[in-house]
Amino acid sequence: MVVLVLFFMPDSELDSILCEAGKELSLINSVVFEGFGSIYKNKDFIVNKLQGNSTTYKDFILMRAEKNIDILCASGYFNSNQILTIKKVLQSNKIMQYVLDITQGYLTHGDYHLDHIFHYKGKYVGIIDFGDAKIASQGYDLAYFKIRNRNLFEKLCYGYNQTKNFSIRTTDNSIIVFLVGIRVLASAFENNQIIGDKDERYLSFKDELERIDEFI
Repeated sequence: MVVLVLFFMPDSELDSILCEAGKELSLINSVVFEGFGSIYKNKDFIVNKLQGNSTTYKDFILMRAEKNIDILCASGYFNSNQILTIKKVLQSNKIMQYVLDITQGYLTHGDYHLDHIFHYKGKYVGIIDFGDAKIASQGYDLAYFKIRNRNLFEKLCYGYNQTKNFSIRTTDNSIIVFLVGIRVLASAFENNQIIGDKDERYLSFKDELERIDEFI
């Protein structure tokens, strides 16, 4: 039986599984596509013609940004200073330049977290559930994973960077995790998911709030 739960196993097995998962994710994230966002399927489903449904990365990553920020600010989970920081994101020249500088899209899982990593008897098996696959920047899946499973992020990155396809920079990491975090948290609040003050998504986003000041 193939299982997903990774928490209750020796550290050595967990490290190995996440390393192999990182390697495979890096290969996935190296596949080049046109456009950004959800994958548009042509009527004949010609694989080499698949592309994102947004023309620019800015259109994709900032989609519903104002609404998402309003949702976070009304959630009651952030103090006045944190709300001010969140609201600054759309006025930040550095963040706007970051999203404008990304002109090449890559295949991403789109919903990459621990529950989508399969293993069997302490060995990595593969990645499942590409139903939310998107065309985005190469750092998108890593950012999503960090929001969902921040304590395992470095273990995944260790394998990811071994393939030499891409090595995420600190600047890119801070900005993209912050932008992805806005989307993830807003969706959770909007869909009435239970998010307590110990929720991993909330804690990860709070961490990024403390780091993002230098970029806005």
